[in-house]
Amino acid sequence: MWRYRIGFTLEQLDEALGKSVSFDDFSAFLSHHGFEFTYARPDAIMKDLIPQLLGAGYNNPSIMRTDAPASFSCSSLVSYVFILAGMEWMPSISVDKFVFGGPVKKEDLRFGDLIFTNSGEGRIYYETVEWKKGTPVPEGVDHVGIYLGDGTVFHASKKSGGVAIEHITEAPSFDRIVGYRRIGDVTKEHFTVFIPDDKPELRSTASFFAWVRENMKTP
Repeated sequence: MWRYRIGFTLEQLDEALGKSVSFDDFSAFLSHHGFEFTYARPDAIMKDLIPQLLGAGYNNPSIMRTDAPASFSCSSLVSYVFILAGMEWMPSISVDKFVFGGPVKKEDLRFGDLIFTNSGEGRIYYETVEWKKGTPVPEGVDHVGIYLGDGTVFHASKKSGGVAIEHITEAPSFDRIVGYRRIGDVTKEHFTVFIPDDKPELRSTASFFAWVRENMKTP
């Protein structure tokens, strides 16, 4: 069963609260209010999770919360891995992820960066759908994968028979790369806070931070 969760760094929490909060104080606060949580480096979680997902089926459209981990679209796979690793929110559609992320040069790619293509495999989007709706993307985007290093990419593709790790130069889905993006720092520890089913109003980071501001006592 899917468990709703949100991810953020201690620095992001401090910025949202407008004050510095120690790890120990915030951990005690979460425990006091009955929240389950973890604190870890996302890249370590991702490296454990990715081998477990190899061979899963390809399904587009795919709903991450109901289809995973049995099957994925390219974009739902990326969202699933990042959410389980404790990373911050990202848009659900690949072209929106492209505009949302920070640009990265090919020579600066590192583990966890995203690679976007116009593969011709699915519906090609030339503008964003939900995130900054209508932002033009002249190159067109229909596919995304996670860079693993050493020229390899982790992705879900019909052409590859599902979830696979392939070398970029040998993967048909990556013949026409549009660009590279970085979403957050996967090497920095993140809180993952599990949101109970009876608190659906706290399922976004913004609403959770607002709740924390209201309920955390000033030292």
